[in-house]
Amino acid sequence: MTTSQSHKRILESYTIQPLNLIIRAGDDIILRPPVKKRRMMYVARVIEIYETKGRRKGLVNFRINVCWYYQPEDIVKIGRQPYHGAKELVQTNHADTLSPRSIEGKCTVHSLESYIELGLAGEDDYFTRSNYDIFTEAFQLDEAAVYCICNMPYNPRIMIQCEGCQEWFHPLCVHITDEQAQTTEHFFCHRCTFRLQRPYSMQ
Repeated sequence: MTTSQSHKRILESYTIQPLNLIIRAGDDIILRPPVKKRRMMYVARVIEIYETKGRRKGLVNFRINVCWYYQPEDIVKIGRQPYHGAKELVQTNHADTLSPRSIEGKCTVHSLESYIELGLAGEDDYFTRSNYDIFTEAFQLDEAAVYCICNMPYNPRIMIQCEGCQEWFHPLCVHITDEQAQTTEHFFCHRCTFRLQRPYSMQ
């Protein structure tokens, strides 16, 4: 049943008990996925908090309007790419209305620059640098420098630098694992391997 606008009262905040967690418009919130679903979690931004009168006298319903963040793999036409960080989300205009009882906690979705400045990100720190319109399916990546043979943005989780040209590469694009990229001391890309006439190797 649609509630008339006159019965809707906007709230500045809502306190989730027994966590004593205060939620306000503009906060990023976490909703844990069902146990059977293997995903990081659900993350959304609070747009509005309000209460409405229930059908029974004295009954009040609390609701939160949100816009969802997607994980890259949630967008079929994009998918997860080598430049996507492990904690990267995509901002969307997918609106929804939730019960406050479904909220697990709060988190922070940073810009890429702010996320990198953190140095050591916490469990509930994420970042976004792109937008997705669910109606037009338009995907917009923030303007950023591009790297690697794929000419795509920096992955803040892991990159590997060539000692010859000083260019940065996504491990997947140069056919090495993340573990190899973390442990190798010397790396030359294919172009520098050919130019310097040295074997393509990692040490």
